[in-house]
Amino acid sequence: MDLLVTILAGMAVLFGLGLVFSRGMGSLVAAGVSVISGIAAYDQKSFIPLLIGFGCLWVLRLLGFERA
Repeated sequence: MDLLVTILAGMAVLFGLGLVFSRGMGSLVAAGVSVISGIAAYDQKSFIPLLIGFGCLWVLRLLGFERA
C-alpha cells in the first residue's frame, strides 16, 4: 500500500511542477496545492492529503479561479 501512495504522491508533485510552467490563469496556485498535497501524502503515507489537495483543485476550478 505504501508503494501506491508513493507513486501517486510522486505523480502529484510532477503534475504540480508541470503546472508551474503552464500559462493558465491560477496555475501557480494550483501547482502549489498539488505539490504540497503530494509532499504531505508522501510524508504521512496516506491518501487523505491527495484527496484534499485534488478536491481543492476542483473547488478552485468551480469558483473560476483556475482556468486552462
